[in-house]
Amino acid sequence: MLFSRYHLISLLFLTFILTACSQKLSGKIPPNAKDGILDLSNWDFDQDGPLKLNGEWGFFWKKLIAPQEFAANPDKYMAQKDHIQVPNSWNSYRDSESKDVGGEGYATYILEVAGLKLHNNEDLIIQLKESLTAYSLYFIPADLDVEEKISEGLSWKSTRNIQPIMVNGVVSSERSKAVPQNIKVFKRIAFWGDTNYILIQASNYHHNKGGLVKPILFGTESTILKIRENKTARSFFIIGILLIMAFYHFGLFVQRKQDIASLLFALFCFVISLRMSFMDRFVHNYISVQDEFTFELLYKIEYLTFYFATPLFFSFGRRVFKKDFSCLVELFAWIVTILFVIEVIIFPVKIYSAYNFIFQISTLIVGSFF
Repeated sequence: MLFSRYHLISLLFLTFILTACSQKLSGKIPPNAKDGILDLSNWDFDQDGPLKLNGEWGFFWKKLIAPQEFAANPDKYMAQKDHIQVPNSWNSYRDSESKDVGGEGYATYILEVAGLKLHNNEDLIIQLKESLTAYSLYFIPADLDVEEKISEGLSWKSTRNIQPIMVNGVVSSERSKAVPQNIKVFKRIAFWGDTNYILIQASNYHHNKGGLVKPILFGTESTILKIRENKTARSFFIIGILLIMAFYHFGLFVQRKQDIASLLFALFCFVISLRMSFMDRFVHNYISVQDEFTFELLYKIEYLTFYFATPLFFSFGRRVFKKDFSCLVELFAWIVTILFVIEVIIFPVKIYSAYNFIFQISTLIVGSFF
């Protein structure tokens, strides 16, 4: 099988286009939260689309505020809040002694969402892809008719009945009781008032970074489901193409054992397809087990696919473009990969995730010789 630089560049360009394209939304600039409050009175989900709940959230470090206590007196807690930017890890947050708190710990996030209105009788949806490494999310309307909702069995302010609408793992102020989990979750919100509160209890003892590191998407059911369907279809389409290419080139290698370039390209396509399955949380959502072993295993596979893809691509490149690629550069790429693979196998994600940037830098160095 003959490869050319043109074919390789075309493949990379096609992959970039398929990955980058997304549903076009309104050009209106979405509002950001300020001082723990997000005003949506001028935002129309039907015309402007969903938005990310980015900005300045209320933050309570080393406190897991019970939703019942907060709902009983929200003004008290909103007056006592500190602030933190979302999305972002809490590692650089400074405590009362002006010291960075690091990745390990627990906290409560609170955002007041004002100005919500009905949108063609549609439910709203809130979606969170990832929080490191456990959370419980509560949606608390502040001005619903409590007596009416109690009669319907839907009291949001009952001291016994406020339940999280989204959960990953088990949040705890003690490491021994915390359980990490990392799956993408979205939930419908059927009841809301003009003013509402999103309260998130979060804890992390298993990753280098902690907190809400990914944006929270908020919008109408039809729009967000459409975005999810498009993204899922696009991802499966790319994964399917990669698997077809992997099996095709592996077949070429079986017929011609001397065609090592086909074998390397097949392995590269297979590893990338596997990585996409883990990065998009397709595999995670089918695993209901919540324990530290499963959490660590899924992260190890995610990191290993990234580490192996890099030297496989460089080895393929050297065999296709022999005059443009040094065997010493290929050897360096494999040595670095083996060292990081050993690190991933031996240590927990809390340790090896802290040094991932070194591998990324080495990849850029190797790539500069290509």
